[in-house]
Amino acid sequence: MGRPRKPEHLKLAHSAEPGGHKARPGFENPTSEPQPKALTRAQAMKPPRSLAKYPHAKRAWKELAPEIFDMGIFGSSDRKALEVLCKQIEIYEVALEQMLEQSEQGANTPGRVVLVGLGAMGGDIANPLVNVLMKARDRINRGLVAFGLTPQARAGVSKLATEAGGSEWEGL
Repeated sequence: MGRPRKPEHLKLAHSAEPGGHKARPGFENPTSEPQPKALTRAQAMKPPRSLAKYPHAKRAWKELAPEIFDMGIFGSSDRKALEVLCKQIEIYEVALEQMLEQSEQGANTPGRVVLVGLGAMGGDIANPLVNVLMKARDRINRGLVAFGLTPQARAGVSKLATEAGGSEWEGL
């Protein structure tokens, strides 16, 4: 799988930089791409019902949704992506809790949480939850980058026109 395509509005923004290339004919208007419907703050802050039985995911929604909304990039089609990100955070937190519980119950020696036991050859066997943690962490990081919630990714995220919420600075 190759690199994801750069959205046209980012191509245009980068082409306007000194030494950049001119935009191709027909791509001058960065708003020509379809944009998701903007949400009101109340709509954005309300977690989906599917997160009701996942306390870590619900807490993550309540922490991340305001940040994403305030950046001006949270549209109606982004709710599902944020829901998936929050569920990955739930998976990560639950796996970490289970691994720590196993450690406290004596399954591992203190300080060696990642081990299940010794293999046939006398080597350590890693706890299967370690793989769950690593995969969830990678998916969480990709989700945070997609929403521009890392310093490096923040530079490449563009704002949605807030037609639903408006701004106190509009019209100045």
